[in-house]
Amino acid sequence: MKIVSFFHWCIYSVAALFLLMACSNAEYETLDDLPGNVAEKPAEFDEDKWLEPVESSSSVAEIDTVEDAVIEPFLSSSSEDTTVYLLITPEPDPKSVDSVGDPIDVVPYEMVIEEPDSDLPNCTAENEGEITFNTKDEMYYICKESEWEYALVAQYDTYGQSCTAADIGKIVKGSVVDYSKYYCTENGWIDYLDWSWGVPKEARKNPEIKYDTLVDSRDGKIYRTITIASQTWMAENLNYADSVQTESLKGNSWCYLNDTLNCQVTGRLYSWAAAIDSVGLAENEALDCGYGKRCFGPDTIYGICPPGWHLPKEKEWKDLFNAVGGEGIAGFVLKSQNGWYLHGCGADSVGFGALPAGRKFVDDVFDYDGLIAYFWSASEKNEDYALFMGLAYDFYERAVLYELKKTYGFSVRCLKNSED
Repeated sequence: MKIVSFFHWCIYSVAALFLLMACSNAEYETLDDLPGNVAEKPAEFDEDKWLEPVESSSSVAEIDTVEDAVIEPFLSSSSEDTTVYLLITPEPDPKSVDSVGDPIDVVPYEMVIEEPDSDLPNCTAENEGEITFNTKDEMYYICKESEWEYALVAQYDTYGQSCTAADIGKIVKGSVVDYSKYYCTENGWIDYLDWSWGVPKEARKNPEIKYDTLVDSRDGKIYRTITIASQTWMAENLNYADSVQTESLKGNSWCYLNDTLNCQVTGRLYSWAAAIDSVGLAENEALDCGYGKRCFGPDTIYGICPPGWHLPKEKEWKDLFNAVGGEGIAGFVLKSQNGWYLHGCGADSVGFGALPAGRKFVDDVFDYDGLIAYFWSASEKNEDYALFMGLAYDFYERAVLYELKKTYGFSVRCLKNSED
């Protein structure tokens, strides 16, 4: 027999429920296969709803009376395992409340929970780390510090697979959930199909595609390139950061979460002024461009792209869509085969390999990694907004051209100059 608090009992119950719903190790062929509301495609595409941030479900709200306090569960799904946050507000004795705001003495609930009826062996130091399946409750357990605990999916799905320093970079299928995949890192196994910054960009490319390469003469960085119809594109995001040579970058480019390691995975995020190299345009074209200003630039804006390449304009993005079957299917064709939340991945059939790098939002806020890919265009909408190409995990097959604030930080893909 074991005595636990009501708080812990609730967490165990909710965790078990959501574990069955966890999507980090599930694969679906179409959005219609997904459970619940997530599977429902909107009848009409609401770009404003998709592209702007939403209110967090975990926001703190003030209450006026004790009766306003509620029990409210929050679910957060990561790329590795499901984390459940449960806010428990025990219902107080009304007689103990003299007025709103006075302290309330609440005795925590306690209840008796029977140990699971199990066939588990003894858990000792000798079998530390052992994982076993309990036929009584059909759950996996791991032996830790002489106690049996529920095993996480990544723990039992990779049990018995070697992940040492010599195995780093190895990809294996799940031993229990055979359609799952895991990538070996120096910190152990991580989910490969969903998004994780621990998976390098090389592991995300389509192995069936033959790429060419581009060497950026400014800093020596090497990029994969791919020709799609009559266009030759960078097949990964730009990661150019020399703000001495290119003054437009000063204070206008970022690594996601300001972590330089993340730039090695998805390149840098740039404001629109940085992407078009507004300082260079001022010096060479006598144009005053950027946020709060109209920029009637030249037909081709080279921006911060390597020599011989330029920032694609609206028409060139549309030409790409048409080359792969149209806007309605371009998202599926251009997205990488893995790395998108809820497995909203694509076919990557032409080698574009778009990754959900997210964006730099406002102040020091970064969001939407694993969810959305944003790529700047050279075309502006007005003084404050410029066009970008966007791909999202939940709109699955579609690609869009839309406008957002020039101050946001988006990825950059460069297009090779025409030889005409």
